[in-house]
Amino acid sequence: MFIWLFLEKNILMSLNIDDFMKKAALFILLIIFLSCNVAALKIINAKADGRNPVIYGSTVVFETAEQDVELDLNNDGDKKDMVIRYYDVDSGELLNTEMAGKNPSVHANTIAFETAEADQDIDLNSDGDKTDNIIIYYDIRDKKVISTTAEGKSPNLFADFIAFSTPETLLGIDYNNDGDQNDEIIRYYKISTKELINTRAAGMNPAISDKYIIFETSEKDEGKDLNKDEDQNDIVLRFYIMESGKTLSTFTPGLKPTMNSESTAAFTSFDPDETIFYYSVSREELQKTDIKGAEPKITNNMIAFVQNNKLAAYDTDKNTFAVTDIYGKNPMIFENKMAFSTNEALVGDLNNDGDDSDSVIRIAVGEDDDEDGVFDFADNCDRFANENQTDTDNDGEGDVCDSDTKKAAEDKKEEKEEIIVEEMKQSEEIPDAEPPVVEKYQAPESAPLKTQEERKPLPEPKSFTLTKKKGPGFFTWFLIILAILAGIGGIVYAAVFGIKKQKKRIF
Repeated sequence: MFIWLFLEKNILMSLNIDDFMKKAALFILLIIFLSCNVAALKIINAKADGRNPVIYGSTVVFETAEQDVELDLNNDGDKKDMVIRYYDVDSGELLNTEMAGKNPSVHANTIAFETAEADQDIDLNSDGDKTDNIIIYYDIRDKKVISTTAEGKSPNLFADFIAFSTPETLLGIDYNNDGDQNDEIIRYYKISTKELINTRAAGMNPAISDKYIIFETSEKDEGKDLNKDEDQNDIVLRFYIMESGKTLSTFTPGLKPTMNSESTAAFTSFDPDETIFYYSVSREELQKTDIKGAEPKITNNMIAFVQNNKLAAYDTDKNTFAVTDIYGKNPMIFENKMAFSTNEALVGDLNNDGDDSDSVIRIAVGEDDDEDGVFDFADNCDRFANENQTDTDNDGEGDVCDSDTKKAAEDKKEEKEEIIVEEMKQSEEIPDAEPPVVEKYQAPESAPLKTQEERKPLPEPKSFTLTKKKGPGFFTWFLIILAILAGIGGIVYAAVFGIKKQKKRIF
């Protein structure tokens, strides 16, 4: 409505055409305006209440609070639990594990998560009580739930392995030999053999690949200066080598790492703006992106994160990033899909329940509209092909789309042209000086001197000024398009009302 009123008041009122023609022209202009501003990203709305989504293939797994949907999703007789559900992007089907749980992780056809026995009202480790927090996993193909019987939290799944942390107090052993049982210890479970391995390393929030586990460690828990800054006040990332059983330090403070199949971990630092880093565990190499963001998750070469409540993606191969116009939290990319949750308070009612108080699961499908080989959610200019994704000012908008960069380039060009012109002017205005002493030159007899008539003076130098060639501006093009549309409207108008007048004359 605002756009309609703006065009009508500022553009069409100045034109000398009747109301019918004004409305017709206004409608055409509105269609053109909207067609130029349609978002390139395709968004699939699962219309499912949920948080903390993770994705693998076409499966998006998330937690749902029963009180948000007013349903008993795990069939325990109440509506107080957090339950694990999943959505199939290809079929559009919403499915339920019917198990209470949180912090899900998915790989291939397996979902891992933690479940409080009290929430599910089941003794999952057969110890005679229902007071534990157990790591369990769910097989998507046969819809079966399997308990590892291991107490723990924050599970992370990769292939055959589930990594998690367990408080020493629950185990009754000082595994890291620091003289207390106040720490959390990193453990992992091998699904195929049902083997439980204890790393004996203090840590939390682990991420696992087929060779390594990376995790946070509080220096106070280990009683060591793990990043060599001469204090023990930091939380530092360490990694465990599964083959050798050794634990090494990255010497880098960090929080909540995630890791891809190539054992590269993404995480945020402790500065107020949350700078994103990534670390190759196999090569022990740290990279700082200089990008501010939150909740980074890495898959292959893509780090999905949030910047100012909007979804963003960083390409570790090109060292470039893009910020979308989509509001979301906890994004995660798999191939051409980005799963995330959106707070309805920012965008309105997404699940059609009549309010805007929920968190809803959505998926951005990264098509490649400009055909430059970069998915739209990671393309810093999805309107024009820019395969190299050049972003001079590092603001998430590629140079071919960035008005700031274009203006800077134009200013620089104009400045260079002015310097050239000034130099040429100075060269033409050399101040008078004493004539130089010229020795007389006696030409050889074989080369007689030229007569006065034969001596042709050099042409006078011509001064000129460089000018910048400019094409038609936006307003010029707008008037051209408007004139064309008005002409077409006039023809249609004349044709329609001309026929009516002829009919009246006949009868």
